Amino acid sequence: MRSANGSGSPWDDRAVDMDGPLVAGVDVGGTNIEVGLVGADHTVRERAKANTPTGGPGAVLEVIAGLVDDLDEAPIAVGVGIPGVVHEGRVLTVPNLAGWHDPIDLGAELAERTGLPVALGNDANVGLLGEWLAGEVGHVVVDAGGALCTCGRRGCAEGYAGRR
Repeated sequence: MRSANGSGSPWDDRAVDMDGPLVAGVDVGGTNIEVGLVGADHTVRERAKANTPTGGPGAVLEVIAGLVDDLDEAPIAVGVGIPGVVHEGRVLTVPNLAGWHDPIDLGAELAERTGLPVALGNDANVGLLGEWLAGEVGHVVVDAGGALCTCGRRGCAEGYAGRR
């Protein structure tokens, strides 16, 4: 795909967030494929969603690439969580999705279609990683001696963000 300015990059004509890099996070589910464009501040800037196709890996790749391509802002990378067995970047099997009979290097194929680096993992594992990272960020002290946090420390970001 070529951009309107002819440079060859599909991202050249899109708005670029000068506050930090954007990453597209993809959740492949049995019913829907959802994409969230996430900023450096961990805020979801945009969401997109489509039905999960039943035509196998190629059809799923087309939907993911299309959703990423249609985002208003340009991500610098794509992260994918898929409900299957993932080993060394290859999806070995996805029992909940129709037509997944053979292993596929989903990360490499998606990278080729989007022109972006792709990180791939089992959806439960990447979900757990996201929760852990959010928890770690939540316990960064933003106000020494501030509000008491559930972890027992004072001034954690979570103590302010989680306040009622």
